[in-house]
Amino acid sequence: MSLAALGAASTTGQVAYSQVQEVLQVPAEDVEPWVVKGIAAGVLEAKLDQVRQAVLVNMCLQRVFGQQQWADLRDKLAHWRDSIASAAASTAAPPAVAQ
Repeated sequence: MSLAALGAASTTGQVAYSQVQEVLQVPAEDVEPWVVKGIAAGVLEAKLDQVRQAVLVNMCLQRVFGQQQWADLRDKLAHWRDSIASAAASTAAPPAVAQ
């Protein structure tokens, strides 16, 4: 799995430094430089959250789009649809009136 694939697989857009370290098989101190290289190469758009030790992924570029990527996309879209439905339901409900 690559850095871009790891970012694409995340439904929340957050990837822990420890996940990056495990996937890339690099020491903990090399996680941030690798993410910066990925950003510079245009493979992903992301921010580093050093306090939470997480990569906040906005976009990632896949070189291959096969069955696994379609499945990941389906899962992300389902998560997004559920979030939208939940937000719509909470705004459609009449506000509770205290008497």
